[in-house]
Amino acid sequence: MDSISDSKVGTELAQQVAKVVKDYPLMDNHREYCGVGLFWHKGLKKYLYVRVFDGCADETLIEFDTEQEFIEWLASQSDEMLRGLDEENPFYRDNQRLTLARLNEFVSKMRS
Repeated sequence: MDSISDSKVGTELAQQVAKVVKDYPLMDNHREYCGVGLFWHKGLKKYLYVRVFDGCADETLIEFDTEQEFIEWLASQSDEMLRGLDEENPFYRDNQRLTLARLNEFVSKMRS
């Protein structure tokens, strides 16, 4: 596992993620459990933080009614907070979670 940071995502990166995720979901795509992801649901007009199985959103963990609500939540998160240590099932803890590195890589890759 990468080193765990207690640095917050911050507003600038959260805004960039919000913009990019409207066109490209942030989800791994492989067999079985793929971790957690973010995507914009065009039908619901909401940002979703989801559990991903087989490359598809399977279970909504948090639903955001507005872009501002999503940005504020994401900006306040850190690697430590996104580890999933509050998950009831230990399988999901520290297993393919969002990290600052993954968010930065996603924005960089999707913008190029």
